[in-house]
Amino acid sequence: MQQKKRLGELLVSAGLIDEYQLRSALSHQQQWGGRLGKNLVELGLVTETRLVAFLAKHFRLPTIDFRRIRITPNTLKLLSPELVKKHHVMPLFQGEEEGKKFLAVAMSNPTDLLAIDELEFASGNKVRPVVASDLAIANVIAYYYNKEGAEPFDHSAKSSGDIKYADLIAMTRLVLKDAKEGPAQPDPGTRVPKKTPPPAERPGERTIDMEGAPPAGDDDSIVVFGAAGEKTLSLDGKPKAPAPAPAASAQPQPTPAAPSDGPPNTDQVLRAVVNILIDKGILTREEIRDRLKAGG
Repeated sequence: MQQKKRLGELLVSAGLIDEYQLRSALSHQQQWGGRLGKNLVELGLVTETRLVAFLAKHFRLPTIDFRRIRITPNTLKLLSPELVKKHHVMPLFQGEEEGKKFLAVAMSNPTDLLAIDELEFASGNKVRPVVASDLAIANVIAYYYNKEGAEPFDHSAKSSGDIKYADLIAMTRLVLKDAKEGPAQPDPGTRVPKKTPPPAERPGERTIDMEGAPPAGDDDSIVVFGAAGEKTLSLDGKPKAPAPAPAASAQPQPTPAAPSDGPPNTDQVLRAVVNILIDKGILTREEIRDRLKAGG
């Protein structure tokens, strides 16, 4: 089985940081805690713009500029504060495609499928991940849910009720442009931690699953997962032509069955039972959410 790559390893491979800087950030993380991406930015080892641009291009997902959006109370109500803080996410806006609603959610780890599944169940919407940095998400959670810190949005920011997916594409285009034109290294005056030996283990580093994700490259496009299936949009907002299918092999071989990962866990069983009850019309998502809010 392919080993899952960690965020730090991806950044080293992309040349955004080096091994020494990664070891320094991991040592700082072990001592003081926090998320790796947030520590890297706060230590000045990589700029927030470059980090977000890298993640957006690597996962081919849009990103969000929180200065350009003012999230309304109605949007905040779609996810409970407990769920937002548990998964370190931020609801952005609701949209609709072919009669099906979706909820755009800012995430620093868009490969966290268990988190996405729980967010979809709680909100009753299909979740579309939007890339944001750990630091930016921490700041907006503090402002919107804890009433701490300064306003993260500008006076010209759009209400979340007025934001469209095209706005995300425009923001992503600007972030990628800023990342390309900005300095490759932090400013000379930026604080850099002293050299430390590599830590024995990385208990706090967040794992990002890159299996099946397209690699970063010069193709400035994003992949949209919607009701109509997967489609690729260039950052000018126009659909891109699908890549030609590979030529069929002269003697195709049958694909071996994937090995079983063992029996399902309790959480998977409960979700399957709930989905069956909903499909049979015995329960609705609204009834389940109301019961959970009532504490039982």
